Amino acid sequence: MFYKKLFLLLQVVCVVHCYGQTYPYKQFTTSNGLINNRCGNVSQDSAGYIWITSDNGICNYDGRKFTFFPGKNFTYYFAHTNTINMYKGHCVFATNGEGFALGLANKLSFSSISGQSKSQPTYGLILNDSSTLVAKIYSTDLELITGSSKTILKPPDEIAREMKSFLMFSKDGEGNIWIGTDAGVYIYKKGNFNTAYILPALFKKYCNVLKVDLEGNVFIASQHDVYKIFREHLKDVENAKPVKFTNHKELITAMGFSRNGDIMISDLPDGVAVYNKALQLKKKLIKHGLPGVLLWDIFTDREDNIWFATENGVYRFSNFDFINYTPTSVAGTPNIRGGVIYSNQFIFSNNLQFFTLKNEELHTLINYDKNANYDARIISTPANTLWLNSYLNIGVYPKVTTKLISIQNGELIEKKEIEYHSDSGTVIDMEKIARLNNKEFVFITQDKKFLLGHDDWVEKVQLPGELHTSLFSAVGPGFYENEFILAVNKVGLFYCKAERIKGLIQLKIIEKIPFVPTIQNDRCFKIITTKDKKYGSLPVIAGLGFLAKKTKTTAYPKRLQNRKFQAVL
Repeated sequence: MFYKKLFLLLQVVCVVHCYGQTYPYKQFTTSNGLINNRCGNVSQDSAGYIWITSDNGICNYDGRKFTFFPGKNFTYYFAHTNTINMYKGHCVFATNGEGFALGLANKLSFSSISGQSKSQPTYGLILNDSSTLVAKIYSTDLELITGSSKTILKPPDEIAREMKSFLMFSKDGEGNIWIGTDAGVYIYKKGNFNTAYILPALFKKYCNVLKVDLEGNVFIASQHDVYKIFREHLKDVENAKPVKFTNHKELITAMGFSRNGDIMISDLPDGVAVYNKALQLKKKLIKHGLPGVLLWDIFTDREDNIWFATENGVYRFSNFDFINYTPTSVAGTPNIRGGVIYSNQFIFSNNLQFFTLKNEELHTLINYDKNANYDARIISTPANTLWLNSYLNIGVYPKVTTKLISIQNGELIEKKEIEYHSDSGTVIDMEKIARLNNKEFVFITQDKKFLLGHDDWVEKVQLPGELHTSLFSAVGPGFYENEFILAVNKVGLFYCKAERIKGLIQLKIIEKIPFVPTIQNDRCFKIITTKDKKYGSLPVIAGLGFLAKKTKTTAYPKRLQNRKFQAVL
C-alpha cells in the first residue's frame, strides 16, 4: 500500500512541477467537448464511461472525447439536486418528459413513464425491470409505477405539512429506500411502501445531499451538517442513530468518497474538507489550486481519479489521498515539486516546509534555519544524506547554496555546504541530475559545469578535448550502469560512460548525435529515459523542435543497436 501511494505521489510531483498547480487536475469545458459548462453530476457506468449531466443535456467521456446525447422533446433536467443512480450497470438520469435515461458505454436508452407530462422533469429510482419510483419536482406525491398501474404514495403527514419538493433518492444495501425532501428524510423500510419512517434527527431539515459510500454506509448532508448512518445499522433502520460529525459555515452542496474510505465534503468558500473513516478532519483542500467555483458533485472513478462537477465544467484530479497541502504565505509556494526515498521513508517539500511519510503517517520536519527557503527538489544518497538548495534572503539577491542535510529526531540538520576545491558554493541545478549507479550520480551546476556527486562530496570529471570548454544544458540516464546522455546546446547529444581510472573519473564518449543545424532546433533542456516495447530502452529528448536524428548509415555500438532517439515537441 505504501509503495502504491508513493507511486501516486510521484505522479503528482511530476504533474505539479510541469504545470505549476497545487493540485494536479485537468479541466474539461465546452472547449474540450462538453455541451455546457454548468455541470450537475458525475458518475461511471459498468463499462468505464464517465457520464456528466449539464443544463443542456448529458455527455459521456470515453477517456479521449466527449459525446453529447440530445433529447427528443426537451433538454435534460439539470440534476444537481439528484444523485445519478445505478441500475444493472447503467447510469440513470432524470429527463424532461422522457422518463429515465439509461447510459451505458456509448449508448443512451430511455425508460418511458406512461402519463408523464412532456414538460415536467421527472426523477426517482428504477426498482426492478417492471417497477419505478417517480417524483415530479415541486410536487409532494410519489408515483409507484408497476407495469401499466400507478400508485400514489403520500409522504408522512408530518413531512407533508412542511415540504414543498422532493430532492434526493437512494437505495441502500438492505433494500431501504431513502427519500430526501426540503422538510426532512423518510425511509421505506426494505422497500415496503405501506409505511414510512421519518428520521428524527433530520425532521424539518433541508436535505442537501444523500449518498451511499463504497462500503454501504449512508451519508446525509442537511444544510450545514453531515450525518453518517453505519452499514451495520441499516438492517434495523428505525433503531439506527445518525452520527453528526461536522458542521460547515456554508450550505453543503457536494459530497463524495475515496476508495480508502475518506469522505470529501464541499467546504465553501475554501474548497473541500476531507474526513477519515473515524470521522475526524484529515485535511482541507484549500482553494489554492482548486477551481474557484461552486461544486455540485464529487465522484471517484475506478482509477481513483476524483471528479468535481462545477459551475465551470468538470475537473478530474489525480488521487490526492494522503498529501498534506499547506496554504501559501508571503514566501514560497504550496506546490509539491519533488521528493525522495530516505531511510525507508518518503521526504518531500513545498518550499515552505519539509514532510516525511512513513507507514502512511505524515509528519512535519523542523527546519534548522528558519531564515532560509529550500528548493522542493531534493536528492538522497546511500549514506542517508539529503542534497538540497538553500535560498537565504540577504541583500538584493538571495544567496543560493547546495546543502547536505541529515534528519535527526524529526529535525533537519546541516552537515556541510557543497564546495569543489576552489569552486566555492557549487550549486546544483536540481532538474539536471542522472544516476550512474546505486552510489554515484552526475549533475550540472547552475553555471553549466559538469560534476560527479557521492555521499557528501563532489568530484571533477575529466572531459575529452571535444567537451573540455563546453557549457552543458541537460543530462539524463543511459541504458546501463555508469552511462548517461549529455546535451550541449548548438552542438548535439553525447552518449557517454563514466570510468574510474587510477582514482580519477574520466568521461568516455560512446556516440555523438549532432543537432539539426537550424535556428530553433539545436537546444535541449531535459532528457528522460523511458521504455518502449519495440525498441527496449528509449531516450526521449525534450527541448525545442526536432533535436537529434539518426540516419540509416550511422554505425551503432552494440549497446545502441535497435534503439533510437526521437524528439518530444
